[in-house]
Amino acid sequence: MGMVATGRKDIAVSELFVPERRALPLVRCRGGIEHPGAALNSGPLFRIPVVAASSHPLAPAALGAAGGAYELFLDTMAKRAGTYTGARVADFQAVQIKVGRARCLNDSARHFPRQSAIAFQAHAERHEIPDLQTRLRFRAHSAFAVNQSREAVETLWSCYGAQGLYTRDPLQRYLRDVLAINQHFSFNFDIAGGAYGLYALGGKYTNPTM
Repeated sequence: MGMVATGRKDIAVSELFVPERRALPLVRCRGGIEHPGAALNSGPLFRIPVVAASSHPLAPAALGAAGGAYELFLDTMAKRAGTYTGARVADFQAVQIKVGRARCLNDSARHFPRQSAIAFQAHAERHEIPDLQTRLRFRAHSAFAVNQSREAVETLWSCYGAQGLYTRDPLQRYLRDVLAINQHFSFNFDIAGGAYGLYALGGKYTNPTM
């Protein structure tokens, strides 16, 4: 399911020496200019914490899929009539409610990572590193947003009808895409949200790369 035509390949290497200059310790990439590349690239983009912000460039794939599903749904339902009654499907209140819910989910999903990305950039421009609680909160933002994108597509799928089961219909591809994206470790909200909750409640968060 999902992952169609990605071109992704796994490569296994054994007994190969990697010189130190080719290794990048993530503990030096937690924000600021401690990483070795800062000698050449010291701009704000290169001062953003790598692990804390790593899911932000990936999340838009889910947001885009959810947006595409929404536009497809509107276009399809505006033309569809009931098979047995001939009634306009767009006139059904149940369908209208699903559209409203999906739109709100999409808008919310876009807001979270956008605002935290802007904040990451602002911190970097001020030569500041966000504190750990903020970094954990921003990471949870992108996980939550991708989860909302999945929920938006599932909401539309739930009243789309049997047409969505055919591989010729784009909605099934949108659904498979958001389901696949949600399987990425970065978007497991139980992990990202749990990490933030642990720290916010006074617990000790021990990932040294964050």
